[in-house]
Amino acid sequence: MTEKQTEAKKIYQQHRDRQRMALLAAAKKLFIEKGIQGTTLGDIAVEAGVTRVTVYQYFTNQSDIAWAILERIFESSKEVRHNALQLDGTGYERIAACLAGFLQSLIHDPGNFCFLAQFDSMYAGKQDVARLLEMTQRIFGGAPALVTEIIRKGIEDGSLRSNLNPALTAATIVNVALATGVRLTIHRKSVEIEYGHTIEQIFGEACQLLLQGIRTP
Repeated sequence: MTEKQTEAKKIYQQHRDRQRMALLAAAKKLFIEKGIQGTTLGDIAVEAGVTRVTVYQYFTNQSDIAWAILERIFESSKEVRHNALQLDGTGYERIAACLAGFLQSLIHDPGNFCFLAQFDSMYAGKQDVARLLEMTQRIFGGAPALVTEIIRKGIEDGSLRSNLNPALTAATIVNVALATGVRLTIHRKSVEIEYGHTIEQIFGEACQLLLQGIRTP
């Protein structure tokens, strides 16, 4: 392949990457507004300003697109979560930093939590466990694996309760943080009216309660 052909191939691939990202952004917006099953590929094509044929060049159906969006969300959160858990400090301090990262995501990327609510609804109907496990393993090294290891180290350094089950505690922290974030985000208006506190305040308090429950007295 000549240098000119290599450059042309590179430019073409960059164009495809940009178009794919544009389709995912358009789909994410519509999925949040209308639900995944309530959105057609035609709707996505119109929102992205392309033809349906173009959409089919990248994705086969709405579910395929939803999984691609989920992968992007996982990838975007990987560095933040990894950096928090790799901080110098005790196990307790690192778990606290991880939960603080969840709170920052809630503040700055609420759309991700809104999408997760729609994805959960789709996933509940047909649980493709193998696909989800493969994705979390590839991106995170297993869903709660790093959190589990930090809890073990926290028990060893004395900052976390010695009677904790590391794997169970890690699974609880991850699921409580995600579930709470999703519920608070999709019901933001009603929650803030009903309880008189912002969802960020409520989420922060939930994190503090979690931390108090695992910290060495």
